[in-house]
Amino acid sequence: KQEELAAIQIKLDQQENDLHAAQDALKTKEEEQALLQLQLATQADALAAMQSVLENQKAEMLTYQRRIDDMIGVRSEIIQALSQAFAAANIGASVDQATGDIVLEGKVFFDSNKDTIRDEGKALLSRFLPVYLGVLLKPEYVDYVGEIIIEGHTDDAGSYMTNLKLSQNRALSVAEYCLQLSSLSSRQVTQI
Repeated sequence: KQEELAAIQIKLDQQENDLHAAQDALKTKEEEQALLQLQLATQADALAAMQSVLENQKAEMLTYQRRIDDMIGVRSEIIQALSQAFAAANIGASVDQATGDIVLEGKVFFDSNKDTIRDEGKALLSRFLPVYLGVLLKPEYVDYVGEIIIEGHTDDAGSYMTNLKLSQNRALSVAEYCLQLSSLSSRQVTQI
């Protein structure tokens, strides 16, 4: 019987060792699972932070898109207002509906190959500028006006360099004339 008891004891010891090994394996698996849960929680936090950043960027993009839409809408309104104001004032100026560029008849302003404004050009500018600025400086538009660009043009007679200098001088002559007009206040100039 003692041999039987010894065999049972060996078997019990083996089972106890197996149980300890299984418990150790279970403990290892639980530690691995805890580590994986911690990693998952960390990744979930990182994902939540990235989601928050993404939401903020999306909100900013929507704000910028609204601003762009507003600017495009305002530009169309300005173009329409300028066209109507020029027509009402009987000023022969064409406004490009896509770009807002305003074209005035060049022959009125300058003689061929000259950069001195003719009297007819000065008269047109004196009528044009108050109407033009009257629209651009309206409270609903003034914040959307960043700059006014004056371009000079020439015919195709003469060399490239001669025409480049002539067109620049013509633009300068128009700018200088406009800035000295009494109808153009210093307040209006600083607003532009």
